[in-house]
Amino acid sequence: MEHAKAHLFIAVPLPETIKQQLNQFCLNLKKDFLFKKWVFPADYHLTLKFLGGVDYDTLVRLKPLIVKVIMNMTSFSLDIEGLYTFGKTTSPRILWSGVSGDLDPLFMLQKNIEAASELLGFISENRPYTPHLTLAKNYMGNTLFDSGELGQASNHIPSPLKWEVNKVVLYQTHLRREPMYEAVEVFTFNN
Repeated sequence: MEHAKAHLFIAVPLPETIKQQLNQFCLNLKKDFLFKKWVFPADYHLTLKFLGGVDYDTLVRLKPLIVKVIMNMTSFSLDIEGLYTFGKTTSPRILWSGVSGDLDPLFMLQKNIEAASELLGFISENRPYTPHLTLAKNYMGNTLFDSGELGQASNHIPSPLKWEVNKVVLYQTHLRREPMYEAVEVFTFNN
């Protein structure tokens, strides 16, 4: 990794038990929602900041900035809820689930990660942060996607899918590999 740029992002990880429950739910969803690619269960996460290609020197400078951001963070609870889509309603690009719970600390964490990465020249997102857990990509059904079915399917999400957020992870993306995301470094909250 010292010479080539690594494709990185910062995210909130999910515990293994939640990943397994979510995967079971998605296995049932696959029957009714025809998407080209379903996210590999080990890859479930909530993105805080997509960084893109990062060279080794920038990575070395980034790590202490993340430590500084989480230094005074205390753990908070999130719960997975609902099914939604991004893209055209009749042919969505992304099927995702939202989160509820202690959203204020999540938004503050994301805002502070964004500000810290700006110090190294990373461009800020120009749209509001929408915390989401990508489940599937690229609808490929023979008929138009019926978003009305999302509400009914949401009723079958295992409940509760609640966990304590007490760390963030710097992930590296490996295209055409499963799992696709590798933890480069884990940053655990002090409190």
